[in-house]
Amino acid sequence: MRNETQNVSIFEETYSIVTDESAELLQHAATLVDERMKGAAQAGIRDQKKIAVLVALQLASELLKEEAQSEGVRATNKAIIEWLERCNAVLSDLE
Repeated sequence: MRNETQNVSIFEETYSIVTDESAELLQHAATLVDERMKGAAQAGIRDQKKIAVLVALQLASELLKEEAQSEGVRATNKAIIEWLERCNAVLSDLE
């Protein structure tokens, strides 16, 4: 996919983004950020810079949790594969 300029609206501002991401993915990300920023504003935070930083921190925290969970799943899968390989070796020895 080649870089294209796409427009998204976040917190009443339009941004032109040059990206190779799909329009659907970029729009989904922009909608997520927009909703989070509006939620922070509705919670009483008025400073737009503070809202943006808090939303970025919240999303980064969620990403890190997901990455940690994925790493745990990968480790579990690796252990299961090793166990199955050992089982297969034992069964092969029995033949």
